[in-house]
Amino acid sequence: MVNAVIYCRVSSDLQVQNGAGLDGQEIACRQYAQAKGWNVVQVFKEEGVSGGLLERPALLSLYQFVALHNAKNPNKILYFLCDDIDRIARDIVVHMQIKQELERLGLSFVTVKMTFDNTATGRFSEGIMALQAEFFRRQNAERVFSRQHARMMDGYWPRTPPLGYQHIKSPNGGKVIVFKEPEASLVKEGLEAYASDKIQTIRQLKDFWNSQGLLSQQCISKKAKSGISLNATSNILNQLAYTGHIHYQKTSKNKFGTSRTRNIPFRKARHEALISLETYQKIQEKLHQKRPNIVPAGLSEDFPLKGFLTDEDGNCLLAGWSKGRNQLYPYYRFSSTSAHKDKSMNAETVHGRLR
Repeated sequence: MVNAVIYCRVSSDLQVQNGAGLDGQEIACRQYAQAKGWNVVQVFKEEGVSGGLLERPALLSLYQFVALHNAKNPNKILYFLCDDIDRIARDIVVHMQIKQELERLGLSFVTVKMTFDNTATGRFSEGIMALQAEFFRRQNAERVFSRQHARMMDGYWPRTPPLGYQHIKSPNGGKVIVFKEPEASLVKEGLEAYASDKIQTIRQLKDFWNSQGLLSQQCISKKAKSGISLNATSNILNQLAYTGHIHYQKTSKNKFGTSRTRNIPFRKARHEALISLETYQKIQEKLHQKRPNIVPAGLSEDFPLKGFLTDEDGNCLLAGWSKGRNQLYPYYRFSSTSAHKDKSMNAETVHGRLR
């Protein structure tokens, strides 16, 4: 009996979750193999991987499996079967490179929906169809870019929602972002505390959010629990979308190397604001002003001893806020280089002892 392997691929996580694309491809391939009298040795499924990539986990596993099987068994695997030509690739260069590797392994490339023989006409037809697959991929990318641009001009936020928001279906079609609790309240509390100087530094804001168990979008998408990084904290502080407005201007290259400019003038968004424009402006002024490393006494009413309190080695104590059940409390804490690192003292208690 003739042996074959089946290769299935979908490019989006949504297709992976509902299983329709992968299952449908496998069923079609198995029916084709059964009609031909072929034995399906193994099925390889590529989950959420672009057709423009050359190196893919399932495809690399297929190469290794076929090479090992054919080296040990006289009844070799002869056919690489997939549902359609765009399942192998949606880039003409990638398509040809994969074809070369399949031929090196002794595999013939076969699709359910079209037949390509090894004649000049067959190879020409295959090349045309591979180019068509790339054309549709590029055209789809351009359409997505245009639709996103149009929706942003109309005040919608089509990208990944900022932390504290989530997408829901809009009655008018498409999606709109709304508050997601408790993240929204924690983000709002942190931003307003930073703007009012109750939280003085980006690091203190990061520590506050992490102490509350807040996770960044990257952590959520990767199912990690490492908390919010300094970079993520800085990005949140600079996110205009929290004011209920949109302004976006960026030139970048897409996956095909084409430069594209997205210019969205400042405008009111369709989602609800988490903080006021005044609060956002205070945050920006604070981020862009040059702040001394040591704050002299008297400059901060809440921490008048900052810059003067030191440990026995001369390391200055840091100042910041800790969240209690109903309010924030001021604390002096030892730096990471101190022998007493991770320890802190209530600022009000310290001030009371010195009065």
